[in-house]
Amino acid sequence: MILGPIFLAVLLLALIWSLVMSRIEEDEKLAIQNALANNKNIAHVAAENLSQVLERMTLYTKLAADYVGGERKALAYLNPTLLGDRAYVRLAIFDRNSQLLHTSSRAKAEPGFANLIEQAGKRWSDSAAIPSIVVGHPPEDASEAWRIPLLLRFSAQNDFQGYLAAYLDLGYFLRLYQGVNLGTGARIEIIDENGFQLAESNGVTLSVNRGINSAAYFQKARTGSDVFARPGEGTLAAFALEKAKNYPMTVAVSRDRDEILKDIAPNRQRYVWWALAVSAGVLLTMFSMTALAYRQRRIHHALTVTEREKQRLIEQLENEKNNAYHIASHDHLTGLPNRLLFAEMSASHLSRARRSRKHYATLFVDLDRFKTINDSLGHRVGDLLLQTVASRLLGCLREADVIARFGGDEFVALVTEVESVGDVAAIAAKMVETVGEPCRNLDGHDLEVRPSIGIALYPQDGQDIETLLKHADTAMYEAKRAGRGTFRFFDQALNSKAGLHLELEHGMRRALENQEFCIHYQPQVGLSDFRLSGLEALIRWNHPKHGLIFPGEFIPLAEENGLISALGKWVVEAVCLQLTEWRQRGIPLVPVAVNISARQMNDMHLVRELCDAVDHYELAPELLKLEITESCFMNHPERVVRILEILAKKGFSIEIDDYGTGFSSLGYIKMFPVHTIKIDRTFIKNIRNDTGDLEIVASTIALGHKLGLSIIAEGVETREQMIHLKTAGCDDIQGYYFHRPASASDIEPILIRGDFKHDGMAH
Repeated sequence: MILGPIFLAVLLLALIWSLVMSRIEEDEKLAIQNALANNKNIAHVAAENLSQVLERMTLYTKLAADYVGGERKALAYLNPTLLGDRAYVRLAIFDRNSQLLHTSSRAKAEPGFANLIEQAGKRWSDSAAIPSIVVGHPPEDASEAWRIPLLLRFSAQNDFQGYLAAYLDLGYFLRLYQGVNLGTGARIEIIDENGFQLAESNGVTLSVNRGINSAAYFQKARTGSDVFARPGEGTLAAFALEKAKNYPMTVAVSRDRDEILKDIAPNRQRYVWWALAVSAGVLLTMFSMTALAYRQRRIHHALTVTEREKQRLIEQLENEKNNAYHIASHDHLTGLPNRLLFAEMSASHLSRARRSRKHYATLFVDLDRFKTINDSLGHRVGDLLLQTVASRLLGCLREADVIARFGGDEFVALVTEVESVGDVAAIAAKMVETVGEPCRNLDGHDLEVRPSIGIALYPQDGQDIETLLKHADTAMYEAKRAGRGTFRFFDQALNSKAGLHLELEHGMRRALENQEFCIHYQPQVGLSDFRLSGLEALIRWNHPKHGLIFPGEFIPLAEENGLISALGKWVVEAVCLQLTEWRQRGIPLVPVAVNISARQMNDMHLVRELCDAVDHYELAPELLKLEITESCFMNHPERVVRILEILAKKGFSIEIDDYGTGFSSLGYIKMFPVHTIKIDRTFIKNIRNDTGDLEIVASTIALGHKLGLSIIAEGVETREQMIHLKTAGCDDIQGYYFHRPASASDIEPILIRGDFKHDGMAH
């Protein structure tokens, strides 16, 4: 804002003075041109007059020739005074031998012409071209200074007769132009052919023979006009030179350049004053704008400072407001939200829970025997214990979950968007375990406290936070009655399920070590001849307390705690061992399908483990069929393709299990080296009544056959289902209709018999 007016003012001043100087320069140029034109006109007129005067000298030579030829009457016309010719002072006639024959002054001798005749004779003899007239220099006598001697030759009948000499009165000639207004500093000069100044007039006075004798001066502009300085003078002048026609004399009219420019000085001063006035206005405007800009800058700076201060105060008030809100909404001891903030946050979460299909749960946490610790060791130790418990509880939850302290030793948590009730139980168990760890060096005391936790689920136990808190509190007292240091659901049916879930999770590693798992086999039957085409190996957990547990109860737990790979490896080893045992006993063998998890498919060690297993038991790879689910294709499909290609080259058969329930497409079937598709039981269940399922199954079978794949339908439980599948062209079926999964000993008779042709009913 400040530099802008200054820059604009400098630009305007430069423009103004540039225009003024350009105008002054144009005026000076025009004045010089006008002066040159005026001088040129005067020089032209003067040169014409001088030529006319010198032309009369030619007439006098004719009279002189007549006189020498014998006509004495010619003498009457050889006296300029008598003839009224004031340009010539006197005339003199000389013969060819330079002897004086006649003079108009009647003197006996003309010594002033003698030197001129001598110089002229030399010039005429040295030069091939005889000059028409010879101009001499003025005599040294001051009284004769204006008289310029002239000399002409005359002839009679082309015979040289003599000379005619005359004095030309240049003073008279120049006085004719004294009335002409040439301007101050102007001159009219008569110059001979050698650049010698013969006479000069400045309009007021006359002068002669000023010593200017320079060929350069004379040759500068023989005719024409220009601006230059005389030799010996530094002042420039506007010159116009015009040579007399046919005669060696030049008229020079000049005027000093400074004098010319004085005429336009008033205009130049007017321009300068105008420029000064405008410049002053520009500068005044610039100073005013600069001062205004500076004032605006100060105002802006003051406003900025004020705005910053205002913003600082707003931020300070906002911080104080936030601090006040934090104090009002958070527990001062643990920093956790209090009851008020928990209610607000829970209401927001529950509003989203109505649009979610996942589980939400409220956990009411109460510390067992905290009052005894607080009363016996003091409030300081109790406060340190509460802070430690709050930190541990916070570490058990995710960022999306909410935990608050309601007061005393009561904490409440809202767990959001969990997949299953089992996940809620796992979180509660983790809280019990984490909080129950010893608290070291609390003001010099090592303490151990365990929580009792009550759980209420949304929406079955309540659809608002008040109801959920009430039911969670009720469940918490159930946990205390159950022996403290544990958790309970408000729904009693969930407590046994949650307990079983935790028990299985903690006992799975022990079960692997104690060989509590076993394999059951389910037959696969060919629909063309009802012969046994293969078996599927299904894992079972023979729990010492709960008996036989099916995979749906513990496989998800194995995937969560990372034991699924070890469990899958155990299945392969168990199947290979069983096949070896049957072979040793002479029992016919059929291929056995084993399930491979997604985690195993992402492990490059899978190939080596499978190859080592069949090599160790000396089994053909064709006896193992590897069942993979569509979820195996979702992550790192390039790696899965590479592993399956290696396994296929080794001789293992690849089956896609539960086809149609995942997110894969037929594009994966083309990409992967798949041999068999197993249609999931969900499409078989209503195949008789649901034409959509029937069309899907028929299309899958037809397309699989076109791709060269065999088709197995699982979950076949009725004769009608079997008939529909046979009609659709299905290759093999598996399900309760023929046989339930059974132990190896129960399957042996089927292996020995080899078919189900006897009745087609389930055993």
